[in-house]
Amino acid sequence: MRAKMRLRAVIAPLGAALAAALILAACAPRLPTEEPSITGEVTSLTRGDGIVTLLVEAPPRPPESSYAPLYDKASVTVTRDTDIFEADGTVATIERLEQGQRVRAWFTGAVAESYPVQARASAVQVLVEAP
Repeated sequence: MRAKMRLRAVIAPLGAALAAALILAACAPRLPTEEPSITGEVTSLTRGDGIVTLLVEAPPRPPESSYAPLYDKASVTVTRDTDIFEADGTVATIERLEQGQRVRAWFTGAVAESYPVQARASAVQVLVEAP
């Protein structure tokens, strides 16, 4: 009887730790698999209280290219809720964003159809460092 109680005393915490690890892994930020809303250079960056606004400008499309980006310029709001990633897909922080970087951004919610468009980012990936 004592052996069963000792076994339960060991197994119960291990089971709880395993469940917690699985829940945390399921909640970890993941790089989106769909095409980004915009890919380009951060030409302007404004920091506020927990918010960063990026002006992202896509490079001009070569005449021979059939690819047409959805937006050529966007004012992208990044908050503490936005998932930030390095080029290799590892998680980064909002402080990582800098003017001059090449980034990919995925929009969430409504997009203001002004020029440039204005949107909130669900995710941003830093592709290339600022020079």
